[in-house]
Amino acid sequence: MFFQVPQFAVLLLVPALFLGIYVVRQRRRRKFALRYASVELVREAQRGRGWRRHIPAAFFLLSTTALVLALMQPAVLVREPSDEAIIILALDVSASMWANDLYPNRMEAAKNAAQQFVKELPPKMRVGVVSFSETSYLNQVPTTNRDDIQKAIAKLQPRSGTAIGNGLLTSLDALYGGMGGEVPLTPQGEYAPAVIVLLTDGENTDGPSPLEIVPQAAEHGIRVYTIGVGTPHATTVQVGSSMLHARLDEETLQEIARVTDAKYYSASNEKDLRAVYENLTTQLVTRFQPQGISFLFITAAFFLGVLAMMFSIVWSTRLP
Repeated sequence: MFFQVPQFAVLLLVPALFLGIYVVRQRRRRKFALRYASVELVREAQRGRGWRRHIPAAFFLLSTTALVLALMQPAVLVREPSDEAIIILALDVSASMWANDLYPNRMEAAKNAAQQFVKELPPKMRVGVVSFSETSYLNQVPTTNRDDIQKAIAKLQPRSGTAIGNGLLTSLDALYGGMGGEVPLTPQGEYAPAVIVLLTDGENTDGPSPLEIVPQAAEHGIRVYTIGVGTPHATTVQVGSSMLHARLDEETLQEIARVTDAKYYSASNEKDLRAVYENLTTQLVTRFQPQGISFLFITAAFFLGVLAMMFSIVWSTRLP
């Protein structure tokens, strides 16, 4: 919680002044009673009341304080979906993506799921496409033109090698370009209006380690959601008439997501893959917006004031 008009904090001196005056008056009242009445009479007059006689003043003090806090316009940061953001789809196009353990093969299943994902995004959201094998390519700069994005995804073809680190670098460059070239450092817990969705079925075999690149994304509040296709155990997959050895490096993908405060998803079949993208649609890009909560303090001030009056009337009434 924070206050949008902290200048009104000076008014907190009012309830503080009231508390001081009340304490001084109570002390003088006690001295006056002891001076002009017997001890037994004073005890009899205060019997049954004790600390309760201070409750009206306490409620009034709390009511005044709540009212001042309301004037300071308290607010909380609420995370809301942002329809004006940039998403980079970084897709592995290594040769193992031809494996047919997903229908009709990993590559086509990934492309179909990505295209459906793009269809469901808000129209103002810009999307870019990056592919990586032994090197990486920017297949589509971030744009709101859905036809261009779909065509870029459809044209992806498998190549040899898996350079996840290079894929991250190209994705970050695309985001920096889409955000005007300069992306400020982001405080911890806050995010830039930009996200990378990285899909791979293997482990890094070329270029820099992705774990060397991902801190750059984290420093700028860019989250990297990772999707692993296949199995973390060493396996042999059929690619056409050939057999390839493949292993999904889940540990690295999980670490990439952890460092950037994102999430790792595992997809062992085409149904899982579609479910992952459906889930991402609802949580990918968010922004923090201040939401005022002054009404809570105004409500509290009102009820506390009413309680102060009620207790004051009840306990100040003397029965004959």
